[in-house]
Amino acid sequence: MKYYKFRSLLKSVLSSAGLLPLARKVYGKTLVQKIISIVFNNEIKYPQDLYVKLRQSEAIEENTILYESFHGSSIGCSPYGIFKVLSNESGCQGFKHVFAIKPSVKIPRNLANLNKVSFVRIGSKKYISLLAKAKYLVNNSTFPTYFNRRSEQVYINTWHGVPLKKMFMDESKKVTLHRNSAKNFLHSTHLLLPNKYTAEKLLRSSGLEGIVSAQIHLGVPARQCLASLANVDELRRYLGISGEKKVIFYAPTWRGELGAGRAQSSEIGQVVEALLNEPSNHVILSVHNMASADIQLSPRLSILDGRVDSNEVLALCDVLITDYSSIMFDAANLGVKTLLYVYDRAEYLSTRGCYLNFDDLPFPCCHSIDELVEALNQNLDQEGENYPGPSELEAFSLEGSLKCTKELILDIFLEGNTIKGNYSALNRRKNIVVYLGGLRPNGISTSAINLTRNFDYSKYNLIILTSGAFIDKSDAARDIVRKFDTRAHVLHQAGPIAFTDEEKFAWGKFQSNNLLDEEAERILRACFQREAERFLGGVCCDVAVDFSGYSPYWSLLMGSILAKRRVIYQHNDLLSEANIRYRSLFGVFASYRLFDRILSVSKETMELNKSSLEPLYEGLVEKFDFIPNFIVPEEIREAAKKGSSFQLDDERVFFACNSDSLGDRERRAALDGVSINKALPVVFTMGRLSGEKDHKKLLHAVAQLAKDGVQIQLFIAGEGPLREELLVLRDTLGLENYVFFIGQLSNPFPLLNRADIFVLPSNYEGQPMVLLEALTLSKQIVATNIAGNRSVLGDHYGTLVENTISGVASGIKDALAGKSSFVNFDAASYVRKTSDEFEKKVLGAY
Repeated sequence: MKYYKFRSLLKSVLSSAGLLPLARKVYGKTLVQKIISIVFNNEIKYPQDLYVKLRQSEAIEENTILYESFHGSSIGCSPYGIFKVLSNESGCQGFKHVFAIKPSVKIPRNLANLNKVSFVRIGSKKYISLLAKAKYLVNNSTFPTYFNRRSEQVYINTWHGVPLKKMFMDESKKVTLHRNSAKNFLHSTHLLLPNKYTAEKLLRSSGLEGIVSAQIHLGVPARQCLASLANVDELRRYLGISGEKKVIFYAPTWRGELGAGRAQSSEIGQVVEALLNEPSNHVILSVHNMASADIQLSPRLSILDGRVDSNEVLALCDVLITDYSSIMFDAANLGVKTLLYVYDRAEYLSTRGCYLNFDDLPFPCCHSIDELVEALNQNLDQEGENYPGPSELEAFSLEGSLKCTKELILDIFLEGNTIKGNYSALNRRKNIVVYLGGLRPNGISTSAINLTRNFDYSKYNLIILTSGAFIDKSDAARDIVRKFDTRAHVLHQAGPIAFTDEEKFAWGKFQSNNLLDEEAERILRACFQREAERFLGGVCCDVAVDFSGYSPYWSLLMGSILAKRRVIYQHNDLLSEANIRYRSLFGVFASYRLFDRILSVSKETMELNKSSLEPLYEGLVEKFDFIPNFIVPEEIREAAKKGSSFQLDDERVFFACNSDSLGDRERRAALDGVSINKALPVVFTMGRLSGEKDHKKLLHAVAQLAKDGVQIQLFIAGEGPLREELLVLRDTLGLENYVFFIGQLSNPFPLLNRADIFVLPSNYEGQPMVLLEALTLSKQIVATNIAGNRSVLGDHYGTLVENTISGVASGIKDALAGKSSFVNFDAASYVRKTSDEFEKKVLGAY
């Protein structure tokens, strides 16, 4: 039995037995869906894996069109408009039309019994199969995250309105909320949009301006085809509009959020009641089902339930009443009189925000029901078309016509795309695709931010890949993303990777043994190449860079991208890291065979990694090279100026690391400031509180200095797993009045600038960013004589000391006594040299 026939029969049985109201009261609207799910066994646990299997095995169905609107919550908008155009053409009768819908969707009238029209449940096996094999895909929003368009497929994305409300990165507090929308735009072969304004707002707010390869057609109001093809007399009969009634179309915006909305029944009910007070009015209401439950019914009230599209209603209504909905743009272009009822304007705009000033819109704005009724009566009394007149706002412009829209639709489906787009969002620069790491507050993230600030955007597109949704759960990761240069394109992973059974086995085995033999490489490379295609859509990659070099997953992904050049970074003594902290690094080492260059962040670190890894992995010697990390000297110096201080008492001064901190002194002292003893020299260090940084050695060195009669105050910035252990050691050594753990600072540079000495006691480093930052601020430096520290300081920028307690203590003592000397660091020259090396060694511009 067909799915939808079974649903109808089930409802009928429950209703006949008098159980449907009770079932809804107890279970809500979910009982029917639960029974259907059990009967049809259509809950798919890993849809992405099924999709990949079907994508690889199913042949393309050349004449099948899969339509989806608003994630299957209706049949309407532009996808339905495209269907209407095709179904009215005699030359298009060979197509099979399939609409993807949710179980609760009402089928538009006169559609259910048409030949070659069928329906498929969103998320079902049949839906996933069609998504994998239908030649034509039409959507006004997004397909699921696992969707990965095949090269033979044609994907037409129409979006669902002109952006009045702020979109994506412009609106959302969640950095990655738009990740699937961006992915869908990248996979589209055609974007059908009303105007340049819409194209710019959508693509810029999703971070895609310059890298979208789709044919973009402006002036294509596909959903307005519904109005032009509507049979007004039939619609009036269907909606029960009698005689010469004036038709008022009320379409308020849904105020709630998915799963947590507040019902609007009260406000909407009051408006409807006021509109129906005039006996000559007939009201058509288009509203979210959660906001219509308590609306008082009337013979002169028609509530749209999906069987009629709102754009069809525009063909027969006399006046549209809306608020923040983009339907106002459709109405303006169709010449429909429009009123805006914005009783909560200030509240709504403060939480959501709009691109346009409401005072500039060409419609009367009403803030109370009385104002609305008065404005409505005035509008109904005025004759003439296109009231209140065409707007000069770009958002209202249509750069094409319904005739052009029809011609384009027929060209795509019948002529093989001979009409090219009239707007380009592709800048033709080389694409550098980079994974910048796990976005934790550490040196790699600092150098990643600096890379984005020093990148040459005049020649290249910088496309940054991230792990996606986890960023919105981490304040630190979110802050790091927001520090990236705004000219970079940031693509967030949408949904999990998909595996075939063979790939899943190979991946599990690789995770357990960190070995990549020829067979495993063949299987996993194909898997991760497909994942890269899902991530990037139509973006062609010139250079792929794994800037992190710490994750086997990302090393395989970046090493499998189809690119002209693939590069992986080494930020540390990685064999030591693998043996002490991260066993998974052996998986990264195995993936080195996929890359053209292995770049350490200093010559010394390169030599160390080459000597330790080459004996374990053959064929790597010729791939090794080195390139320093970037810094942004002007930003370091500007950030350092933000420190402020004020007197606490005769002995102490409070030093705030941000000039804005001087409001609430006690609260700010705990957050981002320190109390400094004016009589003691300030020694400062920052870094993760973990074993390789060896703060224990530094604490013992401070204790040794105290025994020798040398008193200092040491401030340690950073967090990490050894914090509690280090606090215990500090107190055991009797240093609680001299050593202060001040946590992670959002801006450590004022305190670094205030310090007399910066000390770095690490056991191993790659190229320590903190040393470059300290040099930029002309600080005296004491650092252990290890490869990474030597790579920065050499023999003239600071004091390198023996990597022991006594060595660190002696270095600090000599620095305090003025026995150490150093040469000023030329930060600007360092940046220029690094930029040249980056273009040559990373980008391959020899």
